[in-house]
Amino acid sequence: MSNTSNQRPSWATHFTALLLLAASAITLATTAVAAPPSGDPILIGVSGPLTGQNAQYGAQWKAGFDLALDEINSHNGINGRPLNYVFEDSQSDPRQSITIAQKFVNDPRILIELGDFSSPASMAASPIYQHAGLVQLGFTNSHPDFTKGGDYIWSPSVSQADAQPLLADLAVKTLGLKRVAVLYLNTDWGRTSKDVFVKAANERGAQVVAAEGYQPTEKDFRATLVRVSAANPDGIVLISYY
Repeated sequence: MSNTSNQRPSWATHFTALLLLAASAITLATTAVAAPPSGDPILIGVSGPLTGQNAQYGAQWKAGFDLALDEINSHNGINGRPLNYVFEDSQSDPRQSITIAQKFVNDPRILIELGDFSSPASMAASPIYQHAGLVQLGFTNSHPDFTKGGDYIWSPSVSQADAQPLLADLAVKTLGLKRVAVLYLNTDWGRTSKDVFVKAANERGAQVVAAEGYQPTEKDFRATLVRVSAANPDGIVLISYY
């Protein structure tokens, strides 16, 4: 299933390599001062938001990546080669993430791809990575269907299929809510997460008396809150990004 034109290794080799990178970082961090890395860098492709409404997340990613690279490369990199990344700004837009995916799979230097930030943006690009045999590590992607995109599609994130029942436990069992209103981000991720929560809340004896979706760019919630208030809930569950 790998892209023979780029001569990339199999998905198993990719995933093993990723684990080895982490192990190397830990090992090298405990080593005495080493020679600086040299030669062609080991490149990771990153698709994520540097501008737009989710830019704060991309900025956090970049700060973390840079700290990790400083640490790893100050200890002779990966087997003497420097580790680096190419960060392409997707604005967490599925259309942009598709374009970036096409760029990454056509660049044989990219050994693994990280991102995108949102599940909808990542899932739009997944077929491209799967077809090309380039591992996509969506480390923030919690949509229950994300990893169903193929054996090159990976995520360490807790699935919403597991997270939303825990939220229902908190709302119903811990807080004792019986009439719940849900405000959810009106994306595929948000709608799917809402559906899982509603089912879990009902199974725990609560009634979801209102479910209101909102757009990522929405700022005026007055009409929504009037409808929610009219449903007389005990509390509101918000399914969103912070």
